[in-house]
Amino acid sequence: MQKRKVAIFDVDGTIFRSSLIVEVVEGLIDTGVFPVEARRLYAKQEKAWKDRKGSYEDYIDKVVTSFMKHVKGVHYKTFMDVAEKVIDREKFKVYRYTRDLVIELKK
Repeated sequence: MQKRKVAIFDVDGTIFRSSLIVEVVEGLIDTGVFPVEARRLYAKQEKAWKDRKGSYEDYIDKVVTSFMKHVKGVHYKTFMDVAEKVIDREKFKVYRYTRDLVIELKK
């Protein structure tokens, strides 16, 4: 049996220098796909986390809650259009070590 190398990443902050879910939710709000009130669901936790008074887990949990609440009924193509724009805008904001490791592992 041939051995294959496998790399598994926690995408939330390991590859990308932010959180892809946060950027996509913000993109959905900015384009009007999600209402502005979607941001209000996590704004308090975001501020607390940025002020070092709250946890990242509380913040990201609220972002996911907002996403789950507002994604219902959003057409797949609409979602993907926004996600692709976010990825295109953010694609170079990766950690150098992780980027180089992915390149090395692909070899």
